Amino acid sequence: MNPITILLIVVVAFLAGMEGILDEFEFHQPLVACTLIGLVSGHLTEGIMLGGSLQLMALGWANIGAAVAPDASLASVASAILMVLGLNGGTADSQGAITAAIAVAVPLSVAGLFLTMICRTIATGIVHIMDSAAEKADFAAIERWQVIGILMQGVRIAIPAACLCFIPSEAVTAALDAMPAWLSGGMAVGGGMVAAVGYGGFAVNTVLIKLLELHKKDLQKQEEKTNSLAALEKLKTKKPVKHNGTGILVKGEPGLLVRLAKCCSPVPGDPIIGFITRGRGVSVHRADCPNVTHGQNDVDRLIDVEWDYDGNERFEVNMEIVAYDRTGIMAEIMATLAEMKISILSVNAKTSDTKNVTIHMGISIKDLAQFEFVATKIRRLKDVYAVERYTGGSQT
Repeated sequence: MNPITILLIVVVAFLAGMEGILDEFEFHQPLVACTLIGLVSGHLTEGIMLGGSLQLMALGWANIGAAVAPDASLASVASAILMVLGLNGGTADSQGAITAAIAVAVPLSVAGLFLTMICRTIATGIVHIMDSAAEKADFAAIERWQVIGILMQGVRIAIPAACLCFIPSEAVTAALDAMPAWLSGGMAVGGGMVAAVGYGGFAVNTVLIKLLELHKKDLQKQEEKTNSLAALEKLKTKKPVKHNGTGILVKGEPGLLVRLAKCCSPVPGDPIIGFITRGRGVSVHRADCPNVTHGQNDVDRLIDVEWDYDGNERFEVNMEIVAYDRTGIMAEIMATLAEMKISILSVNAKTSDTKNVTIHMGISIKDLAQFEFVATKIRRLKDVYAVERYTGGSQT
């Protein structure tokens, strides 16, 4: 900052400090103080935005009994100076600088209470001096010490403001740019919440209840994660055996209760994922199965699984065949499967008005490559239009 800008800012700070006591021209109000500092520093728009936000926050500040409200004067002046320094550095964006300034305003306002306490302690001695002058009917001395007391309040804000002005702009900008997104975002949310409480948009109790609900949800998620891990430990059997010949390893442990989901019927070669069920072991699905939810509440129940089979196991897979409904089409399909020694586990056929037939057929195969080979052979039959895997089930 240039010397003239620093001088003008110190003057604004001095007036803001005095007005905290006089309360006549409202220089201590955040909207006025931040706007004036923004004006003298060349950042009027940002100063108004900052002052407006802090003004809404300060509406909820008030002295109650012996409790002293946060120092709005120091908060406004100091946060405005830090905002200006950040903007003068050339790299901090306006919104980021304003957000950071709002965030530091609250701790600065509390820190300002320490300076207020010092000034009030000194003011106690000034009052005794004025009492002595009153006993002597020295009205000039009374007025002189009254002015000194008011000027002291101005100096209380002016000195910290002058010190802040000499911080290098680049240092403030670097600090703002280095601020992680979670911190800057949290600052914006926190500042907005305080402002909303300040002007009465939300009652304090409403905010506290909402925060308590969020805390309870976090605890519930942690509890579910703990329960899932405990359930996984209980699923382990004493001897490392494979369950029903599934040929699945769960996190390298062959001794866990495992079953293949009927909804997607995974076979070796498919990318798979495990889902810890309640009381039914680990259900293994294809990774793209729509029945495996990836929501925040269920993600802790997902577990890594892998294929571990020796080629002797057989797996059920469902396929859908669409063909022209002519005499002998079903016999040709079954003959083709018999030629390849593929066992048929289930068959269901349905005709349509278009003279086509849709056949859902469950077969027993050893892996995905064999299914593709079978599907290719059936596609080559006359009047067969399409052969695909079928996942019409809903079981998990």
